[in-house]
Amino acid sequence: MHKHALLSIIVILFCALIFSGVGLYRFANNNLSEAPEIKVLNETQNNLDKSNKKKDWVGELANMPKTEYILPTNQIYIHYSYPIQSDTKTAYELIVDKSDIYSMFCIKQTLYNENVDFTIVKDGNLNKVFLNTSDSKLLQDIILKLKSYDINSNVIEVKI
Repeated sequence: MHKHALLSIIVILFCALIFSGVGLYRFANNNLSEAPEIKVLNETQNNLDKSNKKKDWVGELANMPKTEYILPTNQIYIHYSYPIQSDTKTAYELIVDKSDIYSMFCIKQTLYNENVDFTIVKDGNLNKVFLNTSDSKLLQDIILKLKSYDINSNVIEVKI
């Protein structure tokens, strides 16, 4: 009994699939014999001609002839040779043993309270803290205040 019911359900579903497939095929091929109407607007061509005649770099780029070659690379590295500036600035990097959320919160609050210009850069799982000050007493004071939060730290000099 159960075999006949299952077989009849499968046959009914298969017939429904065939009828829906035929219906979709007829719907897709309904208007293939008629060609779609295409209207060419000369206004857009005139607007393009007017905008391309401008004497700026965009117009010149638009009017350049197409080249017959393609560069065989996906990336192009361009090096500009400009004079090297000898004005190197000295900043200090705060090396911290912990990089969890609570430690970073304590570091931020300590630096805000000391009015130090600082930048935090996320490098993978580590956070690098750069301090824009040259006051060694202030740097030592920051290290001591961070030790009160059980954060061991030291400072190294970085040339920027």
